[in-house]
Amino acid sequence: MSVTDKEKTAPWETAPTGSGVAQELAASGALDDLFEQVESGNVELTGADGLLPALLKEALERGLQAELTDHLGYEKGEPAKAARGNARNGTTTKTIDSEVGSFETRGPPGPGRLVYAPPGA
Repeated sequence: MSVTDKEKTAPWETAPTGSGVAQELAASGALDDLFEQVESGNVELTGADGLLPALLKEALERGLQAELTDHLGYEKGEPAKAARGNARNGTTTKTIDSEVGSFETRGPPGPGRLVYAPPGA
């Protein structure tokens, strides 16, 4: 039995790259409407209300939630078991200063900082 080139390739060698995904989106035309809005001035790329900071914010918040879910062992919205010592205890707002602009993101509080949501929140 012979091993094909595809079988010899390690998974990390075939994983899509960010630039590869962007090229695929551009080639498919999926970015055309977006770039038209940028070129017309309707959408800013950088700055407080820019597209790039908004995308970065979404990526960071998703990453933080996934990390917290992995750490706690249950999905957001699931009832915490009484035996668990760790539970989701709210979020805090953090300001991120990046090369594409500053933005606020919500994530788990830092160590020793509990956040209590008012009833019904």
